[in-house]
Amino acid sequence: MFDLFFDRNSRFVRAVEALGVGLLIVNTILGRIWTLGLFSKVLFFLSAGFYVFLRFCHTWNWYRKFELPADVDATDIGIRIQLKKAMVPTSYLILIINLAVFFKYAFGVLLTASVILAVTAYVNLVLVYLHLKDDDGTPPSFFSRLSKT
Repeated sequence: MFDLFFDRNSRFVRAVEALGVGLLIVNTILGRIWTLGLFSKVLFFLSAGFYVFLRFCHTWNWYRKFELPADVDATDIGIRIQLKKAMVPTSYLILIINLAVFFKYAFGVLLTASVILAVTAYVNLVLVYLHLKDDDGTPPSFFSRLSKT
């Protein structure tokens, strides 16, 4: 059951994220975002910005310069696996935020979600910074891969 709700490769998690983004589009079309108070709008756009940053970190190929073996999933190595894991709570939060805006219970939810997303974005930022600062030529997950021999 936990695999369904919290596995980074779960289709359910992807569906939750797609539903959250779809609801974001609905809220934008219906104009519900503009009916929020000023502080709630700031928190909403801050949360949306964190989501875009986290989605970018997850999507970007951080290991383009390395030729990986065919049996290695490029999204499950190095920092990419950590960035992929960060998308699980982000997917749930983007849905919860947009449900709160849709039903006009936004302030408390936006404040809590913004704090959680800010911490997650900060961790991702540190991981990306350290990755970019590292000039070692060792391929990602070199020491943790099992050999096929």
